[in-house]
Amino acid sequence: MKKIIYLHPINGTNLGDNLTFLGTKYLMEKHFGPHEIIVADLGSLELDPKKFDLEYKDVEADILCISGTPWIWDECIYSTKYKLLKLFMEKFKDKPKFALGIGSCFPITTNTLGIFILDENKEHSSRKLKEIWLQFDKIVTRDQIATQILKEIGVPAMDGYCTSLHSFGNIKSTPLIKKETPLLVYYNPALGVSKISCDYYFVKDYIDFQLRFVKEYNPKVITICPGDRDDAISRGVKATWITEVDVLLNILGEHKFVVAGRVHSAIPAYFLGVPSFLLPVDTRYLTAVRVGVIPIFTTGLPKIDFTKLLYIPDNYKIIQNKIEKEILNYLKE
Repeated sequence: MKKIIYLHPINGTNLGDNLTFLGTKYLMEKHFGPHEIIVADLGSLELDPKKFDLEYKDVEADILCISGTPWIWDECIYSTKYKLLKLFMEKFKDKPKFALGIGSCFPITTNTLGIFILDENKEHSSRKLKEIWLQFDKIVTRDQIATQILKEIGVPAMDGYCTSLHSFGNIKSTPLIKKETPLLVYYNPALGVSKISCDYYFVKDYIDFQLRFVKEYNPKVITICPGDRDDAISRGVKATWITEVDVLLNILGEHKFVVAGRVHSAIPAYFLGVPSFLLPVDTRYLTAVRVGVIPIFTTGLPKIDFTKLLYIPDNYKIIQNKIEKEILNYLKE
């Protein structure tokens, strides 16, 4: 039986990371069959890189796999995240390496290719990025910017999808009882990793839009992070922090439609057959739009009539199976 080590955040407060991990594990099991799993928690390692020597220096595995979380942004090669990636790649330098669902994270208005790739002053960054990603045997991206960046620097990759849409292969959901109420997955972007991309007015419009939505549609409100829950409550909105993946999936699937500030709530809602809308913050939103989620840009937007936009996603199960087949065929090549 093969032993696969996954470098992935798994013990944090964001359930989106758990969904991408479950989807990645599902695809790797489909490709390699049952295997022994070791998870190197990227989140805790970023907080304390010394844990690598203490916990993983002597670990043996047949394959290294990474997935989920944005891996490509303007300063990525200087990050602790990449330093840890290099440590694991060096340790498993003679082993196969897989990267599934690799995505980007740039401000929505950034000329990404011009600034990050084509700017001559960034040439050294592009070269270092190429040196890293060329060491992977297979790479599946999850948005067109990540795909284009790898293409521009000469790294082969499959232009694919986020692994979170395959997470259902690991979850036993209970029968869904549809409610007539909508669901809001509340998010304050000033609390997330993209806060440096969001100025005061962007955040204000973003939050005000959600508060108006609560007032007009009286939705159930949940969060997938405790900070978002506390922020919502401080603004007079009753919100529940969801801590379990199966609970989240059941809640998403039972409502009339979903408005989400979180990509990994919008994607599974869509694949549960629920009309799904995402409030974009950065280029991670492309991950959700790619599978059919409708983006709602909140900047300067006073209100929107969701009743005129509702539709049930068509053939989402067929689409999911088609995507799974495409990825597995690519891994076999």
